[in-house]
Parts: sequence; structure tokens; C-alpha cells
Amino acid sequence: MGEVLKFRLSRQRELPILIVSGLPGDEKARFIERLVESRADLTFGLIDQGTIPLPESGCPSCAARGAITKQLSGFFNDKSVDYVLLAPPLWCEIEELIHFFNAENEFLPDNLRGHVRLDAILSLVDLKLLAGELDASRENADRPTEDFEELVNGFEHANVLAIANDSLEVTKLKEQLRLLQPSADLIVAEEPIDPTRVLNLRAQNGKNALKLSGISQICEHFQDQFSFSYPFRSDPSRFVYRRRRPFHPERIWELLSDWPSQILRSWGNLWVATRDYSIGISQFGPLFYNLRPEGNWLVSLSAEELQYLRESNGDLFRFWDAQLGDKFTEIVFLSPDLDLSDLIARLDACLLTDLEMKRDWSNLSDPMPSWKVDEVSEEGAELDEAKPRKSVTLVPPHEHPAP
Repeated sequence: MGEVLKFRLSRQRELPILIVSGLPGDEKARFIERLVESRADLTFGLIDQGTIPLPESGCPSCAARGAITKQLSGFFNDKSVDYVLLAPPLWCEIEELIHFFNAENEFLPDNLRGHVRLDAILSLVDLKLLAGELDASRENADRPTEDFEELVNGFEHANVLAIANDSLEVTKLKEQLRLLQPSADLIVAEEPIDPTRVLNLRAQNGKNALKLSGISQICEHFQDQFSFSYPFRSDPSRFVYRRRRPFHPERIWELLSDWPSQILRSWGNLWVATRDYSIGISQFGPLFYNLRPEGNWLVSLSAEELQYLRESNGDLFRFWDAQLGDKFTEIVFLSPDLDLSDLIARLDACLLTDLEMKRDWSNLSDPMPSWKVDEVSEEGAELDEAKPRKSVTLVPPHEHPAP
């Protein structure tokens, strides 16, 4: 069971949880210690990466849920614990933790449902350390980037950003983090902690928890529009690119391999003519930490399966087309210093021409990485959690075997 950090006060019927995300290190450990000291009247339970081991095989998310549940049950039964601090390892997905703590979620056991709640998410951002990691990634294209996916997710879903090692040299990086998460409260990690800005915020709930990031706010803003690329009228640095015509695999791969350096953040799904599944794209700064198959198109399902999905999750069919179904490209951008019209023109130039649309797409040159069919989930949502996710570090285009 996780460590109990303070002495008994009283039992609460509802056990609040603060997720503390960010790169592991001394700053994170010191911040948690100081946070505990800021409320000497409370008893904290700590669940950290040392008590959530990565399994050698099987589903990592399932193992994480099991380890967290076991410790939460112990804390809930221990009348002394008032508040839980959860500092998960980077391989734990923040979005899955948010779903896990939704009171209506099936993964939360009955004895805890309605008795624990996700109070808030705090992301500790060591700007000096983060800048060093980004510089290292710029210099080494083969550097593993899996941890950055969850690191950026931590930034984007945070209710509080605790900034450490701030300086003039990293001012731009701090401004970029604010674009990633415009709703978060910014605090200085080294200053005395005001617990009223961190604890018992009641900032998370099942309805708004996944709609707080800059990316999510753009998607929400344009959820009922489709036909064109839409910038925010008040902020042209945020926009959505949507098209119902597939990309030529060779041309889009060349663009991805020479992605404009001004783009801070991009995220979405690509429709590539030679692939029968959508390709997920996710990028932050110099890093493409996600370029991988996300799932088969829904239009490939049977009529019975489609009817079931329409009844159970109608939002999936918001942009359904009578002929193309759900096949379209959607990329969300945060680009404060980008020529919007130039980027749209470059993306449009990668689409199939009218003449190419009439030809056999299987004959198109395809230099993109080849994924095996069994790496794409039949449910169209995730790769098999029991297998490592296969993403791609982008390098200049070179030959790959066609799928």
C-alpha cells in the first residue's frame, strides 16, 4: 500500500485525488513534500511510480488500474487518510486515469464508486529540464519519444501548471505551454505553496475533464462545422484542417518529413489513399511522437454493427457522408507564428488530384511505414494494449515496402 504521509485527522466520505504529472526528478519530489507541509492539518496518502510497476507482459493500463485500485481501497478503509496524491509514471495515460476516476466508469470498483473523486490535475513543468529534453530530441531523430506523449497530455489536461526553473531563456517555452493549456492556473513551483490554488479545487468531472486543453477547445469550437479550414476569428494561431479527399501517400510523407518548424502542436487523423485505416498524428515542437494506425474506418463495418454504434454513440456519425462514411482528414493546429494560408496550400497540394481520384489508388507510390493488419484494432479505437505501440520518428523520406 502507498505511503501515509501525515497523521490522522478525520474520515471523509469522499476521498479527493490530485494527479501530479510531469518529468520525474528532485523538483517533483520536493514539490510533493512542500505541498504536504502546506496542509499540516490533513493526512495525505501517496501513490507514486514506485508502487505502480510496469508489467512485463499483458495490458499496462489494466495493471495500473489494479495497482491504483488496491492502494485507494486501503486508503479509503484507513480512516486517517483525507486526501490522495497520485504521481503516476509517464507510461500511465492521463486520459485513461481521467476516465478511470469518472464515477460512472465501469473500471472503478463498486466499493470506491461514489466515494473517490478526481479533484484536479497538476503538471509540474521543469522548464530547464524540458528545454534540454527538446534540444536533445532535435539533435537525435532516433531518440525514443514515447514519454513525451504522456508528458504533453499532462500539460494539456492540467488544471494547475507549476512552473519550475523559470528564466528569460525559456520564456518562449512557457508561453507555448500556456497555448497548450489556456485554462490552467500558473503557479511558481519554488515559491511557498498556497494550498487553496492546488487542493480541493473540484476542477475535474466526467463532462469537462477532457475538454480543457487548447487542442480540445479548438475541436469543441468547430464541432458543428466541416467544409473548410477554420481559424478562430480572435486567434488565427488556432485552426482545424478538414478535407474529404485522401492524401497521396508520397506527397503527404514528404510534407510530414519537412513539417514547418513554426507549428507548436498538431493532432488528428489522416486519410491516406493507400491505407484502409486512419493514421493518427500527434506532434509537439520538434517531436512527432505519434504517427501510427488508429483504427479501421467505421464505413468498413457491417450494417448491423453501424446501427449499434449509431444507437450507442451517435457522435461518431456527426460528419458521416452517404458515400464516404467517416473517411476524412482532420488535423488541429496550434501555430502562433505560422502563415496559415501557406500551410493550407501545402496540405491541399498533398491531396489526390481529380485525375488521381479516378485511378486505381493501389498503384500509388507509398513510402510511408508499413503496419501489419493485426496492429490495427477492429474496434477502431486503440492498438492492442498488450503490445507496445508502434510510432514513427520522422526522417527524410525513404523507401518502405508497400502495405
